[in-house]
Amino acid sequence: ESLNFFRMLQLRVPHILPLLCFAVVFAASADGGPAPGTEFQDCMACPVMMVVPGGEFVQGSPPSSAGHFHSEGVIRTVTIARPFAAGKYEVSFDQWDACIAAGRCDAVDDGDWGRGRYPVINVSWEQAVVYTDWLSEITGKQYRLLSESEWEYAARAGLPRFRFFGLTPEQLC
Repeated sequence: ESLNFFRMLQLRVPHILPLLCFAVVFAASADGGPAPGTEFQDCMACPVMMVVPGGEFVQGSPPSSAGHFHSEGVIRTVTIARPFAAGKYEVSFDQWDACIAAGRCDAVDDGDWGRGRYPVINVSWEQAVVYTDWLSEITGKQYRLLSESEWEYAARAGLPRFRFFGLTPEQLC
């Protein structure tokens, strides 16, 4: 079940990290909540979310692996105890601009890359928190930024390797 979900997951790692890293926290429910792979959008200006199953993975990479960074730290097993929802796509300028129009978010420069459906860029962590707070207010659900472990778990898409794209940097594209 988890593997089928992860095959559907189409998260991308952009060159400039836009606001991909946010989640909806589900309250525990008797029916177990939405099934992994379920997509939803809480409002017209809200991002499309996808339910990620709980599970376990090995975070980090061995120092001997190609492309290992010193900052990757110790290899450890991480348990994601409950399902959560993550943004299926990067937050777009259209979505960010809705928060600006509501008077909650600051305008950010697109660096002449374009706005509209393009991923929002030049957003600080503090601005991202304001955005998730705004989503929580307008939907009545708890939005927040993903933890590093949640992001890596979703980005790996259930694959048991140290890089989501494959074993070597050449397999990236």
